[in-house]
Amino acid sequence: MINLKSNTLPVDGQSVFPAYHMNHKYWISVVLDDQLDDDNVMRLIDESLRLTGKQG
Repeated sequence: MINLKSNTLPVDGQSVFPAYHMNHKYWISVVLDDQLDDDNVMRLIDESLRLTGKQG
């Protein structure tokens, strides 16, 4: 599981959930169990990096 910041909040109740232990208005928890394809996971990671201002 990975916690990511997101503006789009693509919660589906299967692989993406609100991150209630974080600020659930802006954060999601993504289950890394191959239900969500790698391209979508990477897109969510890129969005989170952009939103948190951490550029590498």
